[in-house]
Amino acid sequence: MSSRANGWVDSYIDALLSTGLSTESARIAAEQAKGAPDDVEQEAANIAAKYYVHQILAMDEESIQQAYLKVRARSNVKTAGERDARLEHITWRVWTMRRRAAAARLRPIDESPDPSVVPDLRSDEGGGGGGAVDEEELTKLYGRRPRPASDAPRAPASDAASSEAAEREQRLLLRRLSIPPRGGAAGAELLSESSEEAAAATPTTEAVPATPPGGLAALAGSGLNLGEDRVPKLYVVLISMHGLVRGDQMELGKDPDTGGQVKYVVELARALARHPAVHRVDLLTRLIADPSVHKDYSAREEALDEPVGALGGARIVRIQCGPPDKYIRKEMLWPHVREFADNALAHVAKTLAALAAAGEVCELYDIHGHYADAGEAAALMSFTLGSDMVLTGHSLGRNKLDHLLKSRTMSRREIEAAYAVTRRIEGEERALDAASLVFTSTQQEVKDQWGLYDGYNAALARILQDRPRAGRHFPVMAVIPPGLDFSNLKVDCPPDPWQQLAAAAAVSGTRSRRASVSAAAGGGAEEAAGDGAAKQPPSATGLSRRGSSPSAAAAHSAAAADASPLAPAGPEEDPPIWQEIFRFLRNPRKPVILAMSRPDAKKNITALVRAYGESRPLRDIANLVLIMGNREVIDGMAPGSARVLESVLKLVDAYDLYGCVAYPKRHSQDDISDIYLLPHHTRGVFVNIALQEPFGLTLIEAAAHGVPIVATTHGGPVDIIHTLHNGILVAPTDTRAVSDALLKLLTDPGLWEQYATSGRDNINAYSWPSHCMRCLCAIEKEKLKAAARRKTAMRATYSYDLDEIADQLTGLTATGSAALDPGAIAARASSDLGPAPPTLDAPPAAVDDSLLGTSPRVRSLAASSVPLIAAAPGMAPPPSPRQPTGRSSLDGPPTAANGDRAVAQPRSQLAPKSKYLVLLLDGADSAARLAALVARKGKSMLAAAAGAGQTVGVGVASAYGLGDTLRLLAGAGLSAGDVDFAVTDCGSQIWLAGAASARAPGAAAGAAAEACAADESYDAHIDHNWDKISVRRLLAHLLAQPGIFAGLAGGAAAPPPLRVSVDTETGSHHLLLTLRRRNAPAGGAAAPPLAPEALLALVSRIKRRFRSSGVRAQIAAQLEADGAARLHITPLRASRALALRYLAHRHGVPLADLVFVSCAREMAPGAPARFAASDAEDLVAGVQGVLVLPPPPAAGDGAAVAAASAGFAVDLEPYSHDGRIQLMPAAAS
Repeated sequence: MSSRANGWVDSYIDALLSTGLSTESARIAAEQAKGAPDDVEQEAANIAAKYYVHQILAMDEESIQQAYLKVRARSNVKTAGERDARLEHITWRVWTMRRRAAAARLRPIDESPDPSVVPDLRSDEGGGGGGAVDEEELTKLYGRRPRPASDAPRAPASDAASSEAAEREQRLLLRRLSIPPRGGAAGAELLSESSEEAAAATPTTEAVPATPPGGLAALAGSGLNLGEDRVPKLYVVLISMHGLVRGDQMELGKDPDTGGQVKYVVELARALARHPAVHRVDLLTRLIADPSVHKDYSAREEALDEPVGALGGARIVRIQCGPPDKYIRKEMLWPHVREFADNALAHVAKTLAALAAAGEVCELYDIHGHYADAGEAAALMSFTLGSDMVLTGHSLGRNKLDHLLKSRTMSRREIEAAYAVTRRIEGEERALDAASLVFTSTQQEVKDQWGLYDGYNAALARILQDRPRAGRHFPVMAVIPPGLDFSNLKVDCPPDPWQQLAAAAAVSGTRSRRASVSAAAGGGAEEAAGDGAAKQPPSATGLSRRGSSPSAAAAHSAAAADASPLAPAGPEEDPPIWQEIFRFLRNPRKPVILAMSRPDAKKNITALVRAYGESRPLRDIANLVLIMGNREVIDGMAPGSARVLESVLKLVDAYDLYGCVAYPKRHSQDDISDIYLLPHHTRGVFVNIALQEPFGLTLIEAAAHGVPIVATTHGGPVDIIHTLHNGILVAPTDTRAVSDALLKLLTDPGLWEQYATSGRDNINAYSWPSHCMRCLCAIEKEKLKAAARRKTAMRATYSYDLDEIADQLTGLTATGSAALDPGAIAARASSDLGPAPPTLDAPPAAVDDSLLGTSPRVRSLAASSVPLIAAAPGMAPPPSPRQPTGRSSLDGPPTAANGDRAVAQPRSQLAPKSKYLVLLLDGADSAARLAALVARKGKSMLAAAAGAGQTVGVGVASAYGLGDTLRLLAGAGLSAGDVDFAVTDCGSQIWLAGAASARAPGAAAGAAAEACAADESYDAHIDHNWDKISVRRLLAHLLAQPGIFAGLAGGAAAPPPLRVSVDTETGSHHLLLTLRRRNAPAGGAAAPPLAPEALLALVSRIKRRFRSSGVRAQIAAQLEADGAARLHITPLRASRALALRYLAHRHGVPLADLVFVSCAREMAPGAPARFAASDAEDLVAGVQGVLVLPPPPAAGDGAAVAAASAGFAVDLEPYSHDGRIQLMPAAAS
């Protein structure tokens, strides 16, 4: 036999010496354990002794003989006195017992062996080799007596039959002992028994159904067109912004951002591209040209699979955002999300055009964001493209915050500084706003994690599924476990029924590249290689070196039956990573307790080390192997990772675990499978006891390699073990429970075998074909449902009951502190058409009755009884734009008005220009300053552009309506004819300017407004998930809650009361809420202005209530120079930033050709700039140029100066890395 095959025997012989089976080690252990209770020490010694005896007994005779000869040879050397002389006696006694036991004829017995009985190998009696083993000794050894032959008569048999029966009984005996043998063909024979014997010997477990719910035919014939004949094919966009992402040799664990998510998204992209309905998959991630990382991360594109056609297949596409020469951790990426989305939007538009030009027409099927940052980027892209957006959270901020606060290891301030958790949670809420589907791994994730968010209310979501309401939306939570790429693991898996489903869905042929699907699915590798390809022989373990077996279920079962799960695979030499691990271990062939994760505090690695160190039986029986990412030096690691590793090293020293714990410095992607095979070959256990595990891909990988698991009760492992039936769940902070679970698996071979087999047999529940098919089916079904809802959504018959239900389900008040009284809710909701009740801070007459309205249909542009803006000195309320037509923007193109005055018909396309100067209009003061800038600089800019062969257009993005916007510009001396387009009402409308006849100097604002055409496609675009009736009624309900205006008093003891007016007639996609302090009594001090921070708190309260009720909207606050404040409520797809991006995308204008010009209210060196509108940061972020004008010199009394300088703070520093933001000096302005 080879030295490697017997290597573990030598290791066990040495282990016997160190576990109390020799007089020398017993004496040393007694000295070390002085003061410990005798019964505890005895129990620990018995556990280890029983384990090693059973392992030796499971050896085949040849292996024991070889070990014995080696021991005798060692005893003859000069140093024999240093070794325990009883070792030879122990080996000889075990060998003799083994031979006698194998020759005994035992009938099948239903009783289980007594685990408490351990052969006393330390006794000096009966040490000879030739004597027969008596019945009492067999009873001790096997836990039962042999049944006498007289108990049941035997039929006569020939010598051959008798020999065969003896061998069969021998196999059954060892099987009943639940001891799978080690070593060669003899060991393999002992596992080969009839199905009846297997059923009697191994407990059965409930397996996951081999076929999808309803059967293959049911799903294939469900009407979902996801087969080869799908026209057009699908173009899928995946986004994973952070970490180091590449297709091969992933540096998993290199830093906290490069973990399991990176591997998941790369494998998902590959698997989706192999689906017959999918033509192209782009995985978008951040481009990194930092010299400290590999140059691969600076490549613009990387193919993940063999291309299909000219442009098909899977690719990694790296998008620039933030400083490209600097690697940025995910917590610092938030200011660059908008830039990423802008550049990604340009890439997707370019790709769609290229596919069409190449004759490979595709539809953009969905944009799939992974994690909070990518989820927000995907939402921004979907707002512009109008495409479906789906989300996978991976790990969630609210859940992380909750665990960190409960752990008391960090203060809230420290958590915020380290993880930017508040911004992360808001990013997740924004992603929920836009998502049509959220993919989760487990039901626990839906209930205990997403249930913490305002944007998801499980009870209300179920109601809306049954009774859809226009303007109310919650994403569908689809529980679909992630997939595993078995082609990268050295395992054989059963045939995948989901691969059969994909084949059933393909009704017309198969593309040439589809042959590679089977390699990823766990089958068909040999067929994909061709008839002439060399076929890889199966390994003796049933786990191959690469790829999967092409056999059907019967062949797979036969291969498993003929294979020993413990024989070494592949060549004689141990895998390199094993050799690296063995450097740390005194007895490297003992069972391995494996944990593999990055060194993160939430992975709870230190608790595992404590559980191991505190348990003497665990230390005696097994080694602990910790794969904690890759590192060069500890000091070069991230601070959190370094702290975890230092804690592990201190625990190793404290428990004196040297020679028992391995923690190699580095491993490659090719080593992953070999790492899992180590606990498989040594009959060890894989452990993941994270404080919170969103899913746990490592648990799936361990199961695929036939390794039982011990996993945390917090998160995805609950569902994994429920599906695979392959392990034990433990509380992650209970070290005693952890050690007990490990001992149970290590010392009960039958249970170990049961869990190892169950994990392998059920593994296709987590295959990539299964995952991709279920994901695409879920998206397709939701698309069909959404189309049906758009046709049948109830608008005019909407009733107030849903608001009441939302209150009862959410228990959310304006301050989020207490639930509303249901009786009060019913009283307020008794009449759909009654006036809104008074607020705590505003008198009853302050809230306009028009909020609820009397018409089931909103008049979009009818004259309003409330002025669009507060009347500034010398400025009358303007007429409503296009008032003479009496038509809404959805009623069709405008007609000529006023009879005798001809009005030029507006155009529907934006005039092409080289550059566009976009004026951001936030108030009367900003209009004057912007107009003055254009008047002074405009001629020189136009002249310079003309000299360079370029043209410059002018646009306006205003917080006011069209009439007010044009009036403000005209009052400041800027002709309306100079404007090419206008975004008005805070992004709820886009207007294109009319022909030249309407641009004559001195033309009235009304005439200019009549010549502008609303962008009809934009109106339809932003109508998605919007219903103004729902919004205004929910707003009325919210304004009636006590404390809704808390904090707006500005700290005054008796502040003047607020006057609240609501204008619901500013357009079909816009509501305006105006807050103003009442005038102070004569001779009193001027009322303080409304604080921007208090307004933001009010916006947050309204958003929370909107989200918890299923209403999705944008809310922007605006400060007026006279101290008033305005809140603009618009559809989710409508804001000034989004409207400008929609306009640029629809008319083919690169965003980089736009220059936004904004006026700051306050700007000081080293301090954030302040702006009049809360959407200023959205307008600053991105790829467009930005010119910021400084505030004018202060003038007037203190109150006026305070009102004029108050604003919403924006830190411009993170957006200035590429020089696109310019601050104009005060002298130049």
